[in-house]
Amino acid sequence: MRVWIATRATDVTPIKFDIPGSSVVIKDRRTSDRPTEESIYHKIYGDRTEVFEVARSTFLCDYGVVDDLKDRVHRTLGGLINRDRAQKERACAEPVHHRCTLPSVGIPLSRFTSTRQLVKAIRDAIKGHRNMNVKDVLHRDISVNNIMISADVKAEHGAHGFLIDPELAAIMDIKTIRSELKALPVSPASS
Repeated sequence: MRVWIATRATDVTPIKFDIPGSSVVIKDRRTSDRPTEESIYHKIYGDRTEVFEVARSTFLCDYGVVDDLKDRVHRTLGGLINRDRAQKERACAEPVHHRCTLPSVGIPLSRFTSTRQLVKAIRDAIKGHRNMNVKDVLHRDISVNNIMISADVKAEHGAHGFLIDPELAAIMDIKTIRSELKALPVSPASS
């Protein structure tokens, strides 16, 4: 399950934004057996503070693995079932609750107002994909829903469009590639 909320940043928000009173996107989701979106953004950004044409991240994610077995807010029913079983008998996958804050707020690509605006947004998203590939990250979910038109080109450092949702991205190191290959379903014809 994914939830996106766009909200106005306030003075009490512990994040420094480019524009006072700017909006942020809060992305809420549960996932298991995948790198967190925060770790993917860290891989994309490395030691840089910005990567052109990729959504800006605050690197503030407030949840992760929850050790408190009594926590009924951030644990799933699978976790509650597993709590009573021995480690080797775990019956359910347990998605982990993640929440990321992104200061990049965009307009859905389907709401373009001119051909020029559409082409510039797609061009910049392609550049963003290239910039991700330079960092050995393959997005793997580029669609009309994951390319945004920049709501504020200046805040996006001149980018007219950017990529969002790297949650399905592959980090191209040998350990990750082996893990991803093991997770692929095997069809009866290929075994």
